[in-house]
Amino acid sequence: MKRWNARVLGVFLTCQAVLQLWPCALAPSPKPSHPADAAARALRLSIEAALQPSTYSARNAEAARSVARDAAVLEGLARPIAWKDGDLDLLNGTWDLIYTSNGDVDRGNFRQLGWPGQPILEKVQQEIDVKAGRLRNVLTLSPWPSSSWPLAGPFQGVLQELEAARIVLRLDHSFEAYGQSRLRIVLERLDRSLEGPSMEGLASLIPRS
Repeated sequence: MKRWNARVLGVFLTCQAVLQLWPCALAPSPKPSHPADAAARALRLSIEAALQPSTYSARNAEAARSVARDAAVLEGLARPIAWKDGDLDLLNGTWDLIYTSNGDVDRGNFRQLGWPGQPILEKVQQEIDVKAGRLRNVLTLSPWPSSSWPLAGPFQGVLQELEAARIVLRLDHSFEAYGQSRLRIVLERLDRSLEGPSMEGLASLIPRS
């Protein structure tokens, strides 16, 4: 589920690392005629124009500066974050990462490790359950080449079965809100699973978890 509004910018713009992709800049939902509407649209367009293909990072320094400028404009229209005003509940839900100013997310280096035209890192999501005090970063990976890979050879059958499968990493955290707008986040466990249809032959030997 993708969400985009002026409420949460940090999950897109100021991620500290893959282990700490937590939202840290909030603004109230604007009224239809609020200047934040235009600022939010400008920021979204700026991000779309800035992204390198198949990554979450800007293609160059100027593109990154453009996103930062538009983000600053939108953040400047927001009132200060305050958990006591109910802002914490705005974090609740599932969020898709679309942009980060932290190159560590891409510097894995998932682009260089991926097969030509096929990045390893397909999706980054963050699931937040405010009531339970849980935060989970979910990375979906496709680390194998396509079955059409010229050097597939005897592994072509295995790769065909793996084409619909994905490795999913779940970094599970507890979190606690304190102060006016601070979060204390603790990584508690890392789970790995192989998700996709049932497989046969050699592919079936790959552990599911």
